[in-house]
Amino acid sequence: SKELAKDNVLLPNYAEPNGEKIKETIQKPLIDVDEDILGYTIQGANPLDFHSAYPGALAECYPEMRPTIERIFKQRKDNPELKIALDSAIGFFQSEYCKVMDYGPYSLARLAQKALNRNRQKMEELTERMKHRGYKILAHNTDGIWYTGGVYHGRGEGPNPGEWENDHVDTTIRFKSRGAYEYIENGVYHPVVRGKTRLDDKK
Repeated sequence: SKELAKDNVLLPNYAEPNGEKIKETIQKPLIDVDEDILGYTIQGANPLDFHSAYPGALAECYPEMRPTIERIFKQRKDNPELKIALDSAIGFFQSEYCKVMDYGPYSLARLAQKALNRNRQKMEELTERMKHRGYKILAHNTDGIWYTGGVYHGRGEGPNPGEWENDHVDTTIRFKSRGAYEYIENGVYHPVVRGKTRLDDKK
């Protein structure tokens, strides 16, 4: 809020009543995997990821917020707390604890709705462009796409918030489920599990 105010953007101006109903229109993140590849080891897989996907999408929907978002994005390497500040803020916007003026809970849910829905739209549009050019989509993971068929380059690629880049190139990957996979890059093994495991519950 303070950072936005430095750029003359005042969050109370975006508050709305009926935030809970607005929250219901937020689309779920795009998280899936091609079930035909489950359990198989795939060579030459590449993941591309959107940088600060939700804040970047928010900046596209509300250009007046871009200067603030880009400033925090640039400072995040020097200040680790800023790394999650933008995403945390968007999470708070759709929280029951977000009560601005007299609008009640979820009063900034519109901002979260715009950010999350725009991000999903961008993921879907990029997927269609990639398929059209002959790339095989293996999986989606909120703000990233695993694929094969060479290294994809195209519109929207870049280092800034809301732009995407190829995170790794030419990895070996195996998916256990849509939320659990393992990959090898440059000889280094990386397991990835979304959410909590049974082991986490025991701990």
